[in-house]
Amino acid sequence: MIDRAVFYDRLNRFCKPCDHWKGVCLKGHALASPEGCPLRLFSPVEGAAYAPGQADAPGAPPLRECCGSSSAMPPLNWAQVLAAFMRSMAKWVAAGLPLVDRQTHGARYERCKTCTRFNRFYCEHCRCIAFLKTKLATEECPLPEPRWRSVSASAQAGR
Repeated sequence: MIDRAVFYDRLNRFCKPCDHWKGVCLKGHALASPEGCPLRLFSPVEGAAYAPGQADAPGAPPLRECCGSSSAMPPLNWAQVLAAFMRSMAKWVAAGLPLVDRQTHGARYERCKTCTRFNRFYCEHCRCIAFLKTKLATEECPLPEPRWRSVSASAQAGR
């Protein structure tokens, strides 16, 4: 893990303005690693080398579009992501830490993977790690028309 000042300097001066930055580096560079940019925009630190480059993710979307509209949705900031995560964890703990069964988890995760908001491993709408969120019985897809619901909401809808 690199020094905090180096991390934020890289993020603000090099990564955010880069065409290959969409909340993560599409060239595969882990920002917190000591490796240098695969495009050589910034140098490695702590004796590391430059990160090997890779092709951009196929069909990588431009800045998010919300709910099919053409207007760009501003990205969530990390404080908002952390607040949402904390609310989710509190709700999950209060419910007794329920998890869905393997079949339900698989179905939920497959729905996430076919969504246009899914990017490698996370949801671009809420920035959750989809594989983990889909395991929690108390969680549901945050889109205006959810792709899957919480177990309690699904049970109530079936009544």
